[in-house]
Amino acid sequence: MKKPGKISFPQLLLSLCSLSFLLLYFILSCYNRFAVDDYHYIAHIRNLGIWGSMQYDYHFWGGRWVTNLLWSMVYFNYEPAYILISFTFLNGLFLIASLFFLTSNALKLANIHFPSKFTLLNYCILTVMFVFLISPSKGEIWFWTASCFTYLLSISCFLWGYSIILSQRKNRFSYLLLALFFIYAGGASETYAITYILILLTTIIFIWRTKNSNFSASGGKILAKCSIALAILFATWIISILAPGNVERATKLPEASLFATLYIAFKGLAKLILIKILPLSFWIIPFSLISMYLGYLCGMNEEKIAWQKQLWKVLLLPVLLLLKMYGLLFFTSYSLSDIPPDRSLSQVLFIIVLYISGLSFYLGFKCVTKAKILTYGFYFSTLFIIVLMIETTARQQRIVSAYAAAADQRKEYLVGLQQAGNKKVITVKPLPSSGFLYSAEVTEDTLNFRNEHYEDGLGLRFKIKKEP
Repeated sequence: MKKPGKISFPQLLLSLCSLSFLLLYFILSCYNRFAVDDYHYIAHIRNLGIWGSMQYDYHFWGGRWVTNLLWSMVYFNYEPAYILISFTFLNGLFLIASLFFLTSNALKLANIHFPSKFTLLNYCILTVMFVFLISPSKGEIWFWTASCFTYLLSISCFLWGYSIILSQRKNRFSYLLLALFFIYAGGASETYAITYILILLTTIIFIWRTKNSNFSASGGKILAKCSIALAILFATWIISILAPGNVERATKLPEASLFATLYIAFKGLAKLILIKILPLSFWIIPFSLISMYLGYLCGMNEEKIAWQKQLWKVLLLPVLLLLKMYGLLFFTSYSLSDIPPDRSLSQVLFIIVLYISGLSFYLGFKCVTKAKILTYGFYFSTLFIIVLMIETTARQQRIVSAYAAAADQRKEYLVGLQQAGNKKVITVKPLPSSGFLYSAEVTEDTLNFRNEHYEDGLGLRFKIKKEP
């Protein structure tokens, strides 16, 4: 794939795919605005301070104390536009970097040689792009600040922490990073932490049972770091679930029995697959072909296995994927007594993409002997992604720039009225579509919590509502 002294054509196509996504994400980050729910935390931190806000939420709303402490740095300094822009874009880059280091260490441990680090980085960017593209509510999952700190950043910290577990490094700084990443992963989301705990337990069991000579040399170091990470993760998770605020919050939610939760999770899974992901499933084909092609490049010198012998994996893995997805949705459904909201689906979406990526890569690695047709599929897939991403970026730029301008204008108008001493109810025009971003729109009801959050965050002493 790589010629001495220059970038090959496949590398160029992969790079253009990656750049097309990074450009879209950067543009969306630049036009991102705080949602009305964010203004609740802005007002909270302004009134109670960073530590006081964390304590209040821990005792009266929920146990996500680590998240509350970290997002305070953004909410406390919310006025400069670059604060939100920087956090949004850097959060995406941090996710890509965590996946890159995890994949790099995992491949090294498995003695699989990728064409180049540059190609691997592009592949990780495409993997994150795939998760982004199949996300049903991109604004709620990727650009709502509270959601990003609670869910996406939790995933990034776990991936990076797990990459440290798999790495050969064993020094004080690596252990410090290990502790920080797993403290956040355990305290950011109680339901996400359950998955992380299960993954670490599975890793420990695998190390004890494995007979793989390539793995056994590093098994002791991995086991030690994995045990430390599990202890930190479990302790942080316990602190979160024992928060008095969880009890307070539960009193405001309907109580569901175990059997009712099983049914709710099933409905959530059906809704996720049939209504939310299926319309976006056309992205699976190009990404699978790219993954299979890269797997073929990595396994060109490997002994091949007949496709027929791998058929059981092709049939079994989707079943295991559905069971895994159902389990993840069950945890969230049980805590909410309802179908999980879109913002809590990022872990499920990552599991879907990693299953597809892993299976496609494996088939290319172990089964593909001649890749003439697959090479054409790779070229078609990358060109398809580039063209569609360029069109999407141009369209989204027009949509989100108009939305951001209207949101800024509304904010300046209302703050000006507050400074002028207005006491009347103000009716505002509806904001235009926010595209892939999460809208800061209010409602027609002056008593709606969204309106009240927005008023508190801006420090308004009058009511607002949206035109019918």
